[in-house]
Amino acid sequence: ALLVVEGTRFALLAKQELVSTPVLFRVGGDPVTSGLVKSLRTPGGNLSGVTSTGGALQSKRISFLVDLTPRGSNIGVLHNPQNPNHALEIMHAEVAARSFGRDIFAVGASDPGEIEAALRQLATNSLGSLLVLTDPFLNAHSKNIAGLALKYQIVSVFGVRGAVEAGGVVSYRMDVTEMYSQLGVYGAAILRGSKPADLPVVAARKSKLEVNLRVARDLGLTVPTFLLGLADNVID
Repeated sequence: ALLVVEGTRFALLAKQELVSTPVLFRVGGDPVTSGLVKSLRTPGGNLSGVTSTGGALQSKRISFLVDLTPRGSNIGVLHNPQNPNHALEIMHAEVAARSFGRDIFAVGASDPGEIEAALRQLATNSLGSLLVLTDPFLNAHSKNIAGLALKYQIVSVFGVRGAVEAGGVVSYRMDVTEMYSQLGVYGAAILRGSKPADLPVVAARKSKLEVNLRVARDLGLTVPTFLLGLADNVID
């Protein structure tokens, strides 16, 4: 009666394979640009859902890296080459980095065996900070990535919570509870007879910021007071 999917890649697959089953998605980035819906206001077809605005998120995450490493080098970006959203997300990160006078260095990983090689490449190129793009594969391995970043003395910013607890310095993400609550509202509406084509795609608004002060100290960082004041959770 209804399918709920996580991530643009799987939402696109659902759109391709299911032409009549209602599909709700939770994605990052722009679902119009990726081809999921015709417009946010009137999706058309059999898909609707919730999105987080990738450009604003990447800009904020880059700014946190700059705040943490004011005299730092350029910024590494870890992405999954198989994620159709990541070319646009890398562009957003690049624009944000350049606004602070920095460049980015993108490395990819789509297999568990490629993760440490990517982190080692960043360390070899003396890149001391890392933005990890959100993606189902990278999210699933976020704790491993965070641990490796700490091993190679790289300041890392994520979009998932568990990474900060495992060795990341900052996690900045949209409020998942809010997003799933909206999917629940839409799911109930569809089961009562509403069509996804008539349900506008909702942009998430609430964000969550977490800082691991203990890891920051281990990396020799001074976390700005204002950043701690903004945090919803500080691990110390």
